Amino acid sequence: MRPLSKLVVIAMCGVLGIAQNASPAQKPSDNEPVTTLKANTRVVLLDVVVTDKKGEPITDLTANDFSISENGKPQKVASFELMDKAAAAAAAAAGAAPELPPGIYSNQRVLDPRGQISVLLLDALNTSFSDQKMGRLAMLKYFDQHPGERVAVFGLTNSLILLQDFTDDPKKLHNAIESRGMAQTALHPVEAGNASGAPVTTSTSTGINFNDADNNQLASIQSYLDDFNVIQTNARTLTTLDALQTLGRWLRGYPGRKKLVWIAGNFPVALDPGEIGRGTNANPYSAEVKETATLLTDAQISVYPIDATGLKVNGAFFAQQGPGVSGMQFGRGGAPDLTQVSAGRSALEGVIASGTGSSAPDPIQIMKKFAEQTGGKAYYNRNDLDGALGASLTDGAVYYAISYSPEDKRWDGNLRKLEVKTSRPGVQLNYRRGYYALDPSRAVNQKQPQVDREVRTALLSPLLASGVSFYGSVHPSANNAKAPAKMHATNVTFQVDPRNFLFEPLEEGQQHCNVLLFVGVFSGNKLVTQVHDTLDGKWKPEAIAQMVQRGGMSINLELNVPDEKVRLRLMMRDNRSGKIGALDIPYLNEVAAK
Repeated sequence: MRPLSKLVVIAMCGVLGIAQNASPAQKPSDNEPVTTLKANTRVVLLDVVVTDKKGEPITDLTANDFSISENGKPQKVASFELMDKAAAAAAAAAGAAPELPPGIYSNQRVLDPRGQISVLLLDALNTSFSDQKMGRLAMLKYFDQHPGERVAVFGLTNSLILLQDFTDDPKKLHNAIESRGMAQTALHPVEAGNASGAPVTTSTSTGINFNDADNNQLASIQSYLDDFNVIQTNARTLTTLDALQTLGRWLRGYPGRKKLVWIAGNFPVALDPGEIGRGTNANPYSAEVKETATLLTDAQISVYPIDATGLKVNGAFFAQQGPGVSGMQFGRGGAPDLTQVSAGRSALEGVIASGTGSSAPDPIQIMKKFAEQTGGKAYYNRNDLDGALGASLTDGAVYYAISYSPEDKRWDGNLRKLEVKTSRPGVQLNYRRGYYALDPSRAVNQKQPQVDREVRTALLSPLLASGVSFYGSVHPSANNAKAPAKMHATNVTFQVDPRNFLFEPLEEGQQHCNVLLFVGVFSGNKLVTQVHDTLDGKWKPEAIAQMVQRGGMSINLELNVPDEKVRLRLMMRDNRSGKIGALDIPYLNEVAAK
């Protein structure tokens, strides 16, 4: 990536013609100083759903009715609010995006007045084709019976696919859910098939006797399929975690509690710290799990896993049929015990092809942990998948938004367990049970390859990251003398509230921020050029206060853009917090327009 030719910071409003009250960050109240900046502190947000024994929400509790502890130590509540439809409508009206002048764009997210921000994830990566079909039918049945539900729909194959952005249009939801294309590229573990995933031709005869050559061959097949499934499982796990992180970055800018309804036949990794372990038993995905959990926490996302396989049949039924498949024991790298086989080679091959030993993690337990750690609910062992979907979408519409600043300021990366209690007897509380105490400024220590990967993901993703909200515009530049042929100099302007950034206090009383500015130029879906620069700024608090009062800071960048219709993706990355914001601007320069 080459640096931009010009970077100018204007510590005043007026470049974009945006009014003061149109600042991307919420306008401070009279009691809040405009110089309030983010430093190396962390505010813990807890969304607590309180219901009675019938599952009905309880709405008359006060802050004094709650107590919060972190690792057993009481915490002081900093803010408290009941979020229901009325509160959501008022918050949406107060934070509504202003009407922007022509040519001005923003990635600012606003709360749905109905108080619901729900995302459906139809997981083809971790689900068999038959269970995918059942999941789709359940979703279609539910939306047929409940028109007007506003959701966004995603698919997961070997990548995350946006099937439909937020809508309550039944026809659009049907088209998204019925999409068949995404299932064709799904990665699956070897299930009743050979290493390529094709069906195995098996014998239906019984009573076959195996000789030593058969035993050796089958042991080799077992080892090979185990290795293959380890590779497949690793790929599925990392792809799944990456998809969850992408959703976290996309939803982060929306205020309030969000729900991710995840329909899958298998869940490859737990979000539970007990599954991470230490030493030789350490989970190889521990770093990715911590980052995923933190992104879901920061974005206030509660996960509602739904088991797409439906009602399970008790395995004891098969055990009554005599020795055979259900009685076999084998694990990673070991050969099956052939003395237990009486159902013939087909039964043995079916067991080998399953690729899962007795030590495989229980998907139901993983579902429960995901729900518990994020404040959602898990639905399994039921055939009314549409009922599970409806319960997920309606749960938690009313909740209490509570925040506190942890007494323990050590950011050691360990899990901190949370416990919320209420003085009201006979009620049920649902909330996330912990968070990882990661350093808010940990992005400072990230290696450059990891930074590059995050930036490139945000650049190429169809989803606009919303960790940093800002305004942008693109317009011709008068400085065109040195532009290459068939290209013209262009100005790109960012306008941002500095309170979006994580500042570092300096000894001389100044506040320091470091922000990556990035522009990608696309012709269709092809990236034709990309340029970047870095804002490394130091200001006195009073200077930052003036920026906030005047609408934020404006940053001008100059670059060369092809003489054709293009799309510019503007991105800002706070290099201390790691938060990324992005927005797209269509552009046709004056030369190409003629």
